[in-house]
Amino acid sequence: MRIFFDTNIYIIGQLFPGSAEEKLLKVLGFYNQNYSSTIQVIISQELIDQILRVAKRLR
Repeated sequence: MRIFFDTNIYIIGQLFPGSAEEKLLKVLGFYNQNYSSTIQVIISQELIDQILRVAKRLR
């Protein structure tokens, strides 16, 4: 299975501990480099650029 998250999932997941967005990231191993899952998270350079742009504005 493959999944693609919108920029908001990453931003809200980092800003609000305990939020549904953070729980999604935890379930998929975002905080654990050694995590193995059958779900593949799709990420692109464009998404990374968006996350960085939004994060800069929210500092």
